[in-house]
Amino acid sequence: MNRRTVLYAGLVLGATMPSMRSFTASAAAAGSSQGSGAASGNEIFHVAIFRFAKEHVDDAIAAFHALASASRKESGNIRYEIYRGIDDNQEFYVVEHWASPTALAAHERTEAFIHYGQEVLVRHATLHHTVTARPFDVG
Repeated sequence: MNRRTVLYAGLVLGATMPSMRSFTASAAAAGSSQGSGAASGNEIFHVAIFRFAKEHVDDAIAAFHALASASRKESGNIRYEIYRGIDDNQEFYVVEHWASPTALAAHERTEAFIHYGQEVLVRHATLHHTVTARPFDVG
């Protein structure tokens, strides 16, 4: 198992995880506990992991700011958070909480997603992995 530590809004959150998929489930659960929308049963989380070469980090940060700002204004967006690695500050984790798969699909057709997400972030990333999941109650 490896240990990843991420920076979130000035707080350090640590998670021990056996795989990237475990991280995404943990991040989705964390987003769910902080979410502002009511649970609908149709909600989904989309988690994207990026890594950038040092020369592209500043461009990525600017793109993340613009994309997060636009995404948070979309109907159907419940929460949109970006984490930055502490052990590797060239790595970023985007945790998106959407009201439905339809809301996520609409987001992926927006001008902001196409420009910042596809033309800037994905183009410059040396690592890009995504997973989409539904929350579940672990009681």
